[in-house]
Amino acid sequence: MGDILWLVINLHGSDERLRLMRAQAERLRLPLIRVPAVCKKSLSPRQRQEAARRHCFKRPLTDGELACGLSHRKAMRQFLDSPQRYCVLLEDDAVLADDIAQVVQAAVEANEAGGPGWDLLKLDGARSCRFVHRPLGAGHELVEYFFEPPPSAMAVVMRREFAEFFLRASPEVSRPIDEDYKHHWQYGFRLKSVHPALARPANVCSEIGCRSKLVAPQRNAAYMLRLIAGLCGYYLRAYGLRDLGRILLHGRITPLRTARAVARVRPAVG
Repeated sequence: MGDILWLVINLHGSDERLRLMRAQAERLRLPLIRVPAVCKKSLSPRQRQEAARRHCFKRPLTDGELACGLSHRKAMRQFLDSPQRYCVLLEDDAVLADDIAQVVQAAVEANEAGGPGWDLLKLDGARSCRFVHRPLGAGHELVEYFFEPPPSAMAVVMRREFAEFFLRASPEVSRPIDEDYKHHWQYGFRLKSVHPALARPANVCSEIGCRSKLVAPQRNAAYMLRLIAGLCGYYLRAYGLRDLGRILLHGRITPLRTARAVARVRPAVG
């Protein structure tokens, strides 16, 4: 686990959340390090103006979403100040699976060995339609969820190259951080997931920044159409029409069941 940095984003004053995260870390023997979250009350007018100017979401960002995006970028910079090549980045409302360390280690080792690689690996959420790249042990698999990746940034693993690339490509917040990850095809990084999930949200609203769902239906529809169109183009280039159709039709498919379903899009991340 020496080449993996474990970070948790935690707001000042959220002592109970931090205590619960540290209790999990101690039980699972995770070397968890706290990253102080950016408080939405401390946002400057310049930060709000910059987010409004760069805004490319379906509605204006809330202060909580802006602070959350800044917190994740702060954590990425802390990762880059370390010698580790991989980072597990958690929010402080994550409930972790008992085998998270074992499966993350397996995913990192598989990534280093070659084959179907990833730059960002999501550990939370689950979808029924998936392409299975490889087993990771303990009943978990490395998968792609295609058109509906899990809508959160609560638990991810990232390569050092991803953090460097993302901070260059998106130094300022223009949309919620999980939406940035959904738009991986715009940035050119490889997004994959672990199935079943290794983290789930506690039954509380995140104090780092809660998502507002109020938006005009027509704006939401236009935004989703652009997202789906972009994802369709990306995956058609990567898998081809026949293989993509088989994956979506069967719901779960492995490389053994299709000859050509290997990603052919070259990643922009080095």
